[in-house]
Amino acid sequence: MARKRPAQTPTSCCDLRKNPQALAAAQKLADSVKDTLPAGLAAPARRALAVAGLKNLDDIARFGEAEIATLHGIGPNALKTIRAALQAAGQTFRQR
Repeated sequence: MARKRPAQTPTSCCDLRKNPQALAAAQKLADSVKDTLPAGLAAPARRALAVAGLKNLDDIARFGEAEIATLHGIGPNALKTIRAALQAAGQTFRQR
């Protein structure tokens, strides 16, 4: 069975700033998964993961680091935090 790529965020950061309803919806989604994502992730990273349908480390571990890095809102600090959380849980990003 083919593995699905993480969904890209439907709107860019700039679009969210222009649309308060979209920003509120994205933030509500991010808040709903805050306790299941690694502690210390910034709000943009939580929003990116949540909107992509990645709600916990098991979801994240199904994808390669490069794939996660393509999500708008995921930067070097978020990757470092995610990598450390995966390692602490005995998991890794998917390897090719």
